[in-house]
Amino acid sequence: MKTKVITRIMLTLFLVSMLTMIFNATPVSASPGVTFYTVGDATAEWSTEQKCSGVYSVKLYVHDGTHDWAEVSIPVDIAIEEITSLSFCEYIDSYGINGWDVNVVLGVDCDGDGFEADVAGWHVVSAHNPTMLGDDSFVEMDGALGGSPSTGSWHVIDALSTSQWWTPDAAGTGFASFYSNFASFLAWLDTGSDDSRIDKGDRVKVIMLVIGGAGSWMDEIAYVDCVEINEAAILDDPIVDIDIKPGSYPNSINLGSKGVVPVAVLTTVDFDASTVDPASVHFSDADASPVRWVMEDVDYDGDMDMLFFFKTQELGLTAASTEATLTGATFGGQPIVGTDTVNIVPK
Repeated sequence: MKTKVITRIMLTLFLVSMLTMIFNATPVSASPGVTFYTVGDATAEWSTEQKCSGVYSVKLYVHDGTHDWAEVSIPVDIAIEEITSLSFCEYIDSYGINGWDVNVVLGVDCDGDGFEADVAGWHVVSAHNPTMLGDDSFVEMDGALGGSPSTGSWHVIDALSTSQWWTPDAAGTGFASFYSNFASFLAWLDTGSDDSRIDKGDRVKVIMLVIGGAGSWMDEIAYVDCVEINEAAILDDPIVDIDIKPGSYPNSINLGSKGVVPVAVLTTVDFDASTVDPASVHFSDADASPVRWVMEDVDYDGDMDMLFFFKTQELGLTAASTEATLTGATFGGQPIVGTDTVNIVPK
């Protein structure tokens, strides 16, 4: 019996692996805990082209929605019944035929050992194949069809009030008999007659924002930003800690100086400053580039920080400036942004 089980597992893993290679499913490292995932010719990436707030948003693109899938995944850990609000900012730039807004997927751990389902695989790679779900499932919100809300501007989407939530059936081979808003979904789970795998106490382990997986998405570009669950931000700018003029406070800058201003990217429990690509770094409103950099423990906490030096005359600050922002990326392509206060002198 054990040999047969191991053989089935190996065959399943081999099938999933081959399908993934064929359809070019690509996980990409994003900010800590957040990942991008694409299938086919789709792309998913941080972008500064559009933003609802801050510096970055996530840009999703699918060329052919029938075969493409673009996803940003955000780790969470919350029981379905504990979700009281879920919102995000959405900007649809363009679409080819009908156009769908961004879909929301809640990855549900049904068996208590983590979320292991391949939602993109279930949709695109091997349509409605229950092996793609394993012992888990998901709940999905379909976005509006046909450019509603309109393209070319930011809109706040209240996901829970959208009346287009659904989930796979218990067998994992099709759709359960539910299609309405999230509150009604929770009530439906209480009826005892639902035909899904999900219980109200099951935990959501990941929230995905997605375009693709159906022919309605054709040549579509969408941006998402400011994702919040229960009024707590779970996707925003990938923030790092910086320190302008380490060891000095206030961080006084004389705009007439011909010297340089030091700015440190700090290593923390969550971020290693040595991973920053110096060639990607810019500082202040004028996007000044560093003239040099060095690794140094500027905050004396036992780990190495990256210290950059920028020419004062290239900063583009004014007498009214009260803060300045550093942007850049790691060698792996993860964008970073950090802000600290400045004190312009003389007054």
